[in-house]
Amino acid sequence: MNQVSKARIKAKRQHARQSSTAWLIHHKVPFTSFNEGNHLMIPFNTLMIHYYPSTGLFIYNGKRDRGIRNLLWLLGIKHDHH
Repeated sequence: MNQVSKARIKAKRQHARQSSTAWLIHHKVPFTSFNEGNHLMIPFNTLMIHYYPSTGLFIYNGKRDRGIRNLLWLLGIKHDHH
């Protein structure tokens, strides 16, 4: 992989991290941030959801899924466009 491709991937992940975190803040979802915002922990019922906003991966109760919209749906938050 060349340097241009690596730079694009890094920029894309940084944008995803910022926009996904903004969605959580917009919807007033409580979370704790680790590793400069690359790992978020979100309380959900008796569980903790581990969310990686740069890739969209979230893990809960031994299950893995992806995407901020799917995460919001899991949390019972209706998706809107902001």
